[in-house]
Parts: sequence; structure tokens; C-alpha cells
Amino acid sequence: MPIKIIMDDALDSVLVLKAWLVVVLVIGILGNWKLVKGDNEHVGRKLVDHVPGFISIDCGATKDYLDDDTGIFYKSDTGFIDTGTNSNISPEYQISNHDYGRQIRNLRSFPRGKKNCYTLKPEQGKNSNYLIRPFFYYGNYDNNNKIPKFDVYVGVNYMYTVELNDVDFTFLADIIHVPTSDIIYVCLINTGFGIPFISALELRPLDKSLYPFDFGALTKGWRFDLGTTTGRQEYFIRYKNDVYDRMWYTYSTLSDSVPINTTSVIDIQNSNDSYQLPSEVLRTAVQPSSGYHSLSFSNLKRTGNSYVCFHFAEIAKLMQGKKREFIINVNGGSYISEPITDLHYLKPLSICLNQIFEGQFNFVINATAGSDLPPILNAFEVYNVISQFDLFNPTDSRDVAAIVDIKQTSRISREDWQADPCVPIKYSWSGLTCSSDDTPRIISLNLSSSKLTGEIPISLSNLTALQYLDLSYNELTGNIPEFLAQLPNLMTLNLSGNQLNGSVPEALIQKSRDGSLVFTAFATENDSHVSTRPAGTFGYLDPESQSSGNLNKKSDVYSFGIILFELITGRPAIMRGREKNTHILDWVYPVIESGDIGSIVDPRLQGEFYTNSAWKAVEIAMSCIPSTAIQRPDMSQVLVELKECLALEMANGRSQTTATEVNETTTSIPLIMPSMELQSDIAALARLAITQCFSKWNIKAIEKAIVGSDLGMTPNNDGEVIRLTLPQLTSERRKEFLKTVAKLAEGGKEKKLSEDIAKDLSSDL
Repeated sequence: MPIKIIMDDALDSVLVLKAWLVVVLVIGILGNWKLVKGDNEHVGRKLVDHVPGFISIDCGATKDYLDDDTGIFYKSDTGFIDTGTNSNISPEYQISNHDYGRQIRNLRSFPRGKKNCYTLKPEQGKNSNYLIRPFFYYGNYDNNNKIPKFDVYVGVNYMYTVELNDVDFTFLADIIHVPTSDIIYVCLINTGFGIPFISALELRPLDKSLYPFDFGALTKGWRFDLGTTTGRQEYFIRYKNDVYDRMWYTYSTLSDSVPINTTSVIDIQNSNDSYQLPSEVLRTAVQPSSGYHSLSFSNLKRTGNSYVCFHFAEIAKLMQGKKREFIINVNGGSYISEPITDLHYLKPLSICLNQIFEGQFNFVINATAGSDLPPILNAFEVYNVISQFDLFNPTDSRDVAAIVDIKQTSRISREDWQADPCVPIKYSWSGLTCSSDDTPRIISLNLSSSKLTGEIPISLSNLTALQYLDLSYNELTGNIPEFLAQLPNLMTLNLSGNQLNGSVPEALIQKSRDGSLVFTAFATENDSHVSTRPAGTFGYLDPESQSSGNLNKKSDVYSFGIILFELITGRPAIMRGREKNTHILDWVYPVIESGDIGSIVDPRLQGEFYTNSAWKAVEIAMSCIPSTAIQRPDMSQVLVELKECLALEMANGRSQTTATEVNETTTSIPLIMPSMELQSDIAALARLAITQCFSKWNIKAIEKAIVGSDLGMTPNNDGEVIRLTLPQLTSERRKEFLKTVAKLAEGGKEKKLSEDIAKDLSSDL
């Protein structure tokens, strides 16, 4: 029957399907078994892909791949860095290398910017132990045959300078790093000696107990595998033999030593040694040659500060009653160990010395007097030490998070906005000013004309140390947020030139009125709101304009006085300090009062200036900065005074030249010069009178009395002292003084002024 035929066919189909399922299942099992056994061509892709915490970047690669030589899965630069250019090395240097794999065939160079940084985000996060290993292989990629030199930084700290010995030389040097944040920056710094580049970058998490060190950072690490007998010298043992992917350089012997080895299995898993050296490394060692009782090593090239680890494993089966004991001596007695007596057969022992060794690095391992056998050494590691005193703290983590969020949300694209915003200071982000605290804070942010759009970023509220914020001339929209008024240290805020709307928060208006904030909201009269405060750079705006909101020509005179003091002293208007900032006037007032012109003038002049003209310049600056505008001169008057100051300096220059010429030509006649410096000091100091009252309550009365007198001087009262700048003597005033002096001379009983004395006095006056 037809129906039976159909059922029979279906039954056959089910049986066939079951058979195929069994075949597929068997193939799948066999396939997975082959993956584990290592017979599949893609062995390790999934296994290596899941090595916890490994970050492997082939810099300059166009895609991700599994490296056949190393068995490590490498990624391209994408997602780790936004700057740079990919290149291939020259064909003549395209060699096959089992140690480095494909990573030295291409590279990424950085022709633009002083600082270019990779951003690594390891799974284990901050306060973990990491091995960081950059590779550098030039390979004449640019066809210039000119090897560059540049610096490598990790985080905010210098690690080493990359200097390659030859075009086809591979430079690699491990760094042991414990980051204080969840992000690690590896930066290449252009120091002016060629374009930086990088071939590969690897990060490997380490056990926290490894490489204990309390004195700074470890860099330029190098590992020696001793006693190799493979016949292949100068190669590396690395992953998968080393679970941490440390690279062990095969080094056959030390001086006056012989290699020894074993084929036995080293018991790594059941030992208490967390360093987990590869069995291939521990199965070989060196011992002293016949007739010698010690092992020694000295590296003339490794100087400075060093850190060392020694690795041992007893690979000889000692006869009963025999023992091997030895003592480690580093750098001529800087460290001498207790006798090492606990070596056990096929059990590893690692000794890392938590100590800095200064100078040329060397060690000696001596057999003890009671030892039956000579010392052995299987491997050792040496690192350079960067002292903790040469390390810097990164920017406050809250500020970093805030500014990075502002960068991302506002889509700010600036080449130097990479890695830490403040440190190192010479590579800090443009538009930022940071405090000089041990942990820097962002205190100034200038994003004027940065093409910002949307609302004012809310992350600004987390920059709590901010003193100056300029967001002018962007395309910001929306309301002015209340959080700006909550920034506790904000002193200047410029929002002009945007498309903001709505009312200004009352808290900002109040801060503007009480003088604690210089606030500009809108730029033109056509805007919906006119600035409640005058715009001006913090430190240069006069107090009267800050409080009243009115700007005039005398405001410019005040600002010019501040600039003049900057030129005289070589100091900025605002001097940044760890605890607080100091205005230049607060610094200069007490120095002027002390009468020490040498402490006022820019120290870079090294005392090479004319005292009289220096005091004249100080007086001009002082005349510009009274707190009330009416007390300041016009700029035309300031210009006249400056011309007089210049004339003084030029006249002094001519007199000095003449004196030199006379001294050179009239050697037989002693040259007698008048003590003009002393006279100049007295005259200059007399131009500035400072009155300090025993009681502050009398200051107002004294000020009123001076104003009411006919002295022709306007006092400057700051609440503490009264300053009087004495005016220049006019010709009429000089004549009056001379008449007075003449009358005093005529009435004198004991001494009459001679005509010569009168002339001298007249000249002095």
C-alpha cells in the first residue's frame, strides 16, 4: 500500500539520520581530541584566546591572527590607539624568526605629536602585577637607513630609552608594573632624534607574590637560562613552556663554568615556588669548572641600580651523606646570603632579593667550607631599578575620569590629549593647567573655540579643584547648569559666544556680585543677557572692576602694572603652590618694603642691572596698581616715566663704557668713582614711603590727613599699611628746596655751607 511504502521510507530515513548523527558526533569528539593533542592546524586559537589576561598586539597589523610560531593570538592596533601610521619593514629584512613570530614584519610609527600612547585595560585591574614587553625592530621601514632614538613611558613615568644597535637589531626589555588605576598607558615620546615606532606590545598578568620590590619600579628585565645543551645558542624559551610568557635567553655557561643537565621531570606543580619556571630552563645548570669553587658573573654594561633573582634546582642525585651548600655574594658584599642548604632533588627554589644594588652589577656564588659539591645555578634575572624618588603620581583619578568623559562626550580631538592629562608636566594636555601637588589636580581648563556642541558636559562638576573655566565661542546649547556654581574653587567662568538660553542661575549671579567669581555669560549686546561681570584674565583684572563690573581705561593701567611686575621679577601673575596660589602683588609688596632690589629683579639677570633704573621700573609698576582707579596715572604718563627709566639705563651703559675705557688707558692714575649705587638706592627707596600703624583703626584717619595736606600725594590704603609714591621733583619744587637749604645754611652757627657744598647739595637734590 502506498501509505506503507511511505512509512517504510521514513523509517529508513530515520535510521540513516541516526547513523549520520553518530558519525558527526564521533568526528566532533575526534576533532576536539585532536585540538587538545595539538594536531589541528588551528591549535591553541580557543585555548590561547582564553589565557587569562593576556594582551598581545601586533603593531601595524591589519587584522587579528593566531601566530604559528609562538602559538599566541595577536590583535591589531584597532581599539588600543588612534594615532600613528602602519608600515612594513623593507623586504631584505623580512626574515622568519621563531622567537618573535610575525611581529617584526610590520610596525606602527608616529610622525605627529610628541606623545603617542597605547591604552591597555587588563582584566585584573589596578594594583595587580603585570609584565609589559614592547618590541622594536626598525628594519629600514622608511628606507632612510637612519635609526631613531626615543623614550618609553608606562603611565606617567619614564622607563627607558630605545636605542637600536643596527637596522636589523631587535630591542626588547621587560617592565614589571603595578598600576594604581584600571587603565595602563604605554607611551612613545619623540625626543627630537627621529620618529618613534613600535613592532609589538604584550602584557602578561603575574602572580602578586612574584618579584617583591618596595623601592620603585623594575625595567629593562633580562633572563638567563644557563647550561643549555641543545646546540642552538642565543634563542628564547617562552610561552607555552612558560605560563607567564617570560622570555628566557639561552646562555650556555658563565666564566670558568661547565654545563650540567638532566632529562628527569622537574616537579613544578607540587612545589611551593610560585615563579613556575619552565622545566626546560630548570633541567639545565652550570657549576664551576674543575679546580674552581665558585660561579661569577659581571656585566660591564649594566650600571646604575639593579634588582636580581636567582633560580635553583638540584638536578644531580647526590650520594648519601653528601651535601651541596653555597653562599650568594652580590656587588662585593652589598648582600651576602646565609648558606643555601635547602636544595632538594628536582625541586625548584627561587630567591629574589628585595634590595637595590648600585653600580656595576656582579655576583659570586661560593661553596661553603663544609660543602661536598660545588655551587650550581640554573637561571637568573636582572632588572634596572627606577628609584621611587624618580617616580611621579598620576593625576587625581576623579579628575582623570571627568576629563576623559568630557573628551569622549564632547568629541574633542586633540593629538596631545592622550594618557594622563597632567603628568609628566612637559607632556600635559593642551588647554589644561594642573596643580603642583603630589597628586596633581586640574585647576584650569580652556576649551574656547573647540567646536563643542550640545549641553555643557555634566562631568565638569567632578573637576572640583577647577579655578578657571573657559567654554567661550563654541556651539553649546541649553541652560546654564546650576552645578557650575557648586564648584568650590572656581574664580573665572567664561561662557560667552555660545547659544545658551534661559536665566542665569541665581547662585552664579550672587558669586559674581560678591566678587568671588569673574563671570561672563554672553558676548554681545544682541544676546539675551549681558555679562554680569567684566571679562578678564584672572590675576590681571583690578579689584575695583571686579567688584563694580565697570571697565575703563584705568583698568588697563592696572593690568599693565601687573605685566610690568611680571617683566621685572620674571614671575607669573599667579604663582601656583601646593597649598595655595599666590598673586604677584602679595609676593612683591613685602620684598619692596625690605628694600632689597636684588630679590625683586628677575634672578636670570644674575645681578647684571642698574639699581637706579630697576627701582624706577618698580615705582612705575607700583603707580599702576592702586586699588582705586582714580589713583592710577594715565597710560600717557606711564609712557613718559618708562622713557625716563630707559634713559637712565642707557646713561648708565654709556658711563660704564667710558669708565672701562678710562681704566684701560689710564693705568698710572687711580680711578676714583663716586658711590652712585648707594646714592641711587637711597634715592629710589625715598620714592616709596610705607606707613604701618600700631593700630589698624588709625589707618583711615592717617589717610584722610595725607589727602587733606598739600603734599600732592595720593595714599594707597590696603587695610594693613599705607603706601605713598613720592612724585618726581619739578624744577620749581627743586628751586624751593634750594632756597630753604640756603636759608638754613645762612642761619647755621657752627657751619656755613660753602659754595661748593651748596653746588653738590643742589646737584643731589
